[in-house]
Amino acid sequence: MQDLVDLPGDIKAYIVSCLADKADLRSVRRTCKELYQFAIAQEYQSITINEHSNLDVDLAALNPGNAGVQHIRHITITPCSYSHQCSNIDGTVIAIAQLLPQHTLFSLTYDGTRVLPASAFLTLYKRQRTLRTMRLDHISHAGILKSMSSISAGPKGPFKAADVSLCVVNTLFDDYVRGKRDLLRLRAVQISGLDLAKAAVPLLKAIDPSDLLAFGLQRCENSLDMLQALNERKTPVSLKLRSLLITEPAKETNSDIYDDALNILLRSFGMLEHLVVSVPADYAYWPDFEAIVKHANTLRFLYMDCPWPMRGGPTIVAEMKVAFEKCHRLEQLAMESPTMYLENTDMGRCHDYLGLLVSLAALPTLRSYRLLNLPENDLGMEMEDNVCYEKYVLRQLRAIADNMLSEVPKLRAMSIARGPSDEYVTRDALAFYPPFYSRGRIVDARGKEAVAAIESAEMDVLTLEPASDILGLHFDSERFLRYGYKP
Repeated sequence: MQDLVDLPGDIKAYIVSCLADKADLRSVRRTCKELYQFAIAQEYQSITINEHSNLDVDLAALNPGNAGVQHIRHITITPCSYSHQCSNIDGTVIAIAQLLPQHTLFSLTYDGTRVLPASAFLTLYKRQRTLRTMRLDHISHAGILKSMSSISAGPKGPFKAADVSLCVVNTLFDDYVRGKRDLLRLRAVQISGLDLAKAAVPLLKAIDPSDLLAFGLQRCENSLDMLQALNERKTPVSLKLRSLLITEPAKETNSDIYDDALNILLRSFGMLEHLVVSVPADYAYWPDFEAIVKHANTLRFLYMDCPWPMRGGPTIVAEMKVAFEKCHRLEQLAMESPTMYLENTDMGRCHDYLGLLVSLAALPTLRSYRLLNLPENDLGMEMEDNVCYEKYVLRQLRAIADNMLSEVPKLRAMSIARGPSDEYVTRDALAFYPPFYSRGRIVDARGKEAVAAIESAEMDVLTLEPASDILGLHFDSERFLRYGYKP
């Protein structure tokens, strides 16, 4: 203990920063005065307030007599399940603004479901000028709704989504769009639920993309228009993006129209660490492996949920292997296997699947893999008993997991999903969650060892393999947009 106390302050701060559990930090700060200042700063750096909890107790911790209040930099307000339990959350935001020391807060995230008056957050911003990130998913947009009268709508139909989205952008960034103020220089732009067909160009008139580290489009329509607008900027800039997230709702029918907008953007810079593209049934969003190679030295997280191009399986599988051999830092990967079905028990007959295994084995640092869109083919037999069918599916999934973990030596954990967004396998009224798998070993009666897939719960897999959060990533979550970015 004496040796730890005698260490330089920056080293002690670094050691304490490795403790994530609040209880551990409280124990450390109670040991001695020398460690108190480092532990309390780490403990209070990020706090979470639950809407459904006793807000009076949470706010009592923010009283000026608490030495930890001066160290608060990030506050997250989490959702409430029942609206009657969070009726005073707007007052909570104002109380936070008044109790915290001025100009010390860096980020505020409100993930709740109540629509709050913007005045509550305006009070907070006036007292916290150091705010770098303020995420508000549910605030009053009364000013925007008033300006809707300027939108021309058909006599029988509602406003078009593209027109409404354009009005939202023009209202929020009015002075910037009209050039009355300098461009916003932001580190993160994350958009959810807009139709970008008309809003993309005005948005880029307000925001300077050169300083962006994270760019997210969650469940937006016509995301390609935003990508094209980025590519057609009048003044080319060098992007510094670390995270690029694009998700769109699943389409009813497949679109075979090819568009190179995403690949042009990916080839224009080379520093991505997180790339997520989830646009089921649309070939236009497929990121070519040649474009991915541009980020081979930094890419750690790759999620590709879009149809394989129609230009030939063997060719693109070969391109994938060449690209993956150059991705020296890629730890987490999610993509589907070409021409593979749940019934493919004989893996040797599926050449594209074998090519996928060879490509995965070429990744030197791969830790986790999520097999997407594993469809059911004709079973060749009828299973009217859902219990028998569930056991059959689980057996097939286990066989696939055994095979992949055996053929890809670096792989530590994996999961398998049937559909593009569902975590469960469905058959008529049947629905169940397939297990996650971690690497294990079995020993036969002769003492011979073999690799085996061990069925595990998601939290158990995360404990065994920290680099496996891709296995349970949910795109409908409000927290998804913050993935890969820390304020």
